[in-house]
Parts: sequence; structure tokens; C-alpha cells
Amino acid sequence: MTASDDIWSTFSADPRVSTTLKATDADRDALGAVLREAFADGRLTLTEYDKRVDVALAVGTLGEVHELIADLVAAADDFTPNPVALDVQPKAVVKYGRELRNARNRFLFLSIASTTVWLATSLAGAPWWAIWPVIPIAGSWLSYKSTRDNSATRIKDIADNIAETRRTTRDLD
Repeated sequence: MTASDDIWSTFSADPRVSTTLKATDADRDALGAVLREAFADGRLTLTEYDKRVDVALAVGTLGEVHELIADLVAAADDFTPNPVALDVQPKAVVKYGRELRNARNRFLFLSIASTTVWLATSLAGAPWWAIWPVIPIAGSWLSYKSTRDNSATRIKDIADNIAETRRTTRDLD
């Protein structure tokens, strides 16, 4: 693996391939590291560095990442994306979307159900101040928040699992 390949692997997906995938905060951090290294190596002047950092902070897609640093990274002439791997990232994003939706729905269901039971028992004479639904609501909220906040890591893990399953299946054939 070349140093150029190492740079591309620091992003949530390869910016040379996944051009329309939204960039994450971790991708912007990796982009900043590439720009700092290029500036330190003398490949960028201070003015160029400042301009690119301003653009890097507003990057929306991985395609923009590639455009911003393509001239700073050694070109790998033999780079050809693996056609099997091209669809792994979008499938991982879809699967993550399902996980996030399920976590949100779990949170909403537990919130509504436990609040309804609490309200019914309170109206039936239980002390109104014993607000026990806070416990299941807080637990399901933390689960949802964790799923949402760790999106880049989770998508990468899902993509790795899909790729591993494909390798295993291919080995069995």
C-alpha cells in the first residue's frame, strides 16, 4: 500500500469513488490533516493553505474532498475501484439508516407507552410525583443518540461486515 492509499483510507469512504456521499466531521478533520501536511512540506503557500482550509471547513461531499486535495496526493495510475466494493458503501448507508430509524422508533414507542402507563396509574390514584418513565425514556434516548452520533464509525463497521460476508461467500463458492 502506498502513502497515497493511506491518505484515502483515512476518510469514511474513498473520495475517488464515493463522490456524492456526504462528508462527516471526521472526513473534514482528515482533510485538514492532509492540508497541514502539504503546507508543512512546502507544497502549499500560506495563502493557498488558508484558502483551502476555508473551503475544507464547508465541504459537503467526498467528491469535494477529492477535488480539494487531488493535486497534493501522489496519483495512483493503477487505481481502479473494485466494482464489487463500489456498492458496499451505499448499502452500508442504507442499513445504517434502518438502524437509526429503528432506534428512533424504539425511543418514541417507549416514551409514549411508559408515559401513557404512568398517566393512567397516576389518574388511578398512584402518586403523580413518581415519574418512573424517565428511566426507560432516558435509556432509549441514549441508545438513539449513540447511534446517531457515531454514524461514520457505524457505517464503516457495516461496510466492513458486508465486504467480509462477500469475501466469505466467494471463498465458499
